[in-house]
Amino acid sequence: MTRARVLLLTAALGPPDYRRPPGGDGRRGGGVVAPPGPGGGGGGGWGDEGFGAPDPVGDNRLRNLFEVVPVPPIRAPLRRLVEWTSDYYLAPPGSVLRMVLPGAAFADARRPIVEYRATGERPARMTPQRTVALEKIGARQGIVRELAAAGQLRDAVAARGFETLLLDGVTGSGKTEVYMEAIAAAIDAGRQALVLLPEIALTEPMLTRFAARFGCEPVAWHSGLRSVERRRAWHAIASGEAKIVVGARSALFLPYANLGVIVVDEAHETSFKQEDGVHYHARDVAVMRGHFEGLPVILASATPALESLAQVEAGR
Repeated sequence: MTRARVLLLTAALGPPDYRRPPGGDGRRGGGVVAPPGPGGGGGGGWGDEGFGAPDPVGDNRLRNLFEVVPVPPIRAPLRRLVEWTSDYYLAPPGSVLRMVLPGAAFADARRPIVEYRATGERPARMTPQRTVALEKIGARQGIVRELAAAGQLRDAVAARGFETLLLDGVTGSGKTEVYMEAIAAAIDAGRQALVLLPEIALTEPMLTRFAARFGCEPVAWHSGLRSVERRRAWHAIASGEAKIVVGARSALFLPYANLGVIVVDEAHETSFKQEDGVHYHARDVAVMRGHFEGLPVILASATPALESLAQVEAGR
């Protein structure tokens, strides 16, 4: 079949049809580059089930895709999460897809990126542009209950089924050590683990703690990453090389190769609400991704939200 439906990374309504390039991979969810023009640019192969069948258009009227990007295709559960987020939060589907396929996804992982850092020596000939560049670079470089609970979490990961678990405990009670057992179970099974944190400032201390516990450096994902770090992290996550990912709310939409558990630390924090661009609550989207992927979601909190407590009392 030479026809491909493409969900573009724009606010255009619905995914249009294109003609696949010769020898192009027709897998749904694969990254593609559409020709320039209204709605052109990057996107992902899609299907009819999410947006309905389009009006028939003759093959002679289809425009050719520029290329099929060699990245792991977006799996069906993540495509369904994109559609659910778009529908539930009334956001353009292309805007949601942009969190799954950021610019790092379309960058060749083998292509070098030139970075700059200050050496302390000023160029012999200074220009206004060089002065501004040096000021911006600065010093940076860039372009017992517990045992029972831990056992329950490990069992939930081993069961490989959807379940939402509320891990309630005061600050310093050992919640992190408890959910680390669930992460260990996922890694032992050859799967990946995602830990969502409410603030970027918490990422570095948590990375150090995870490295000491598991003997390897987790992969970080947040807006503070440099371009080369973001590109390297995206490809490591999509290929399954990254076993533990610690990040901000946007890490929810990354295309994990084999996700085994999601942990939302400090799930009561209001900073899990995204209020720019696509509006969503990371805690709720995490539960929906666990539902679509068929994996446990752990909500850890010292002061659980009232809606979370209500769900527990209702046995959900």
